[in-house]
Amino acid sequence: MISIEKNKLHNIDFTKIEHLVKHPKFNYSFNHKAEIVHFYHIFYFENKLVSPFAHVINPLIRPMKQRVHNAMLIVVPETSEKKCIFKKIVKPLEVHETLTGIYFINTNNGNFNLFNYGDISAEQNKFFLYDSNLEVDNYSCTDEKFKTYLQIEFINDYN
Repeated sequence: MISIEKNKLHNIDFTKIEHLVKHPKFNYSFNHKAEIVHFYHIFYFENKLVSPFAHVINPLIRPMKQRVHNAMLIVVPETSEKKCIFKKIVKPLEVHETLTGIYFINTNNGNFNLFNYGDISAEQNKFFLYDSNLEVDNYSCTDEKFKTYLQIEFINDYN
């Protein structure tokens, strides 16, 4: 299952997210263990709200009518050449009963590549949803100062 929706949010809701990302009091954590160093902020973790700022992403969550398992904002600094952000982990097949949504906050050339589907370009206010069991490569950008997106994992209740 793959769906792509451009202009997902109304301008006012998009602007709230964009302002939050740049606000000096919005805190980030630092991940140095991935292939590309990046910053992140967790809104939901294992079905629990963990951020006082989670209300800002509600316009993305409400229409889904599914429970949120995990949700985080990720900021990846520009790299001199496109690189895969996360190293592929080879492990036994583990079936996830979740859907993953990616919401792009800025336009850049750091695309996602879905196995057997192709490239998904990073365009501001674009949302794509896919079965979490699909293999995905996520690339850094070389044309902007950073790549910013929300990654939301929904529980797939099959209802």
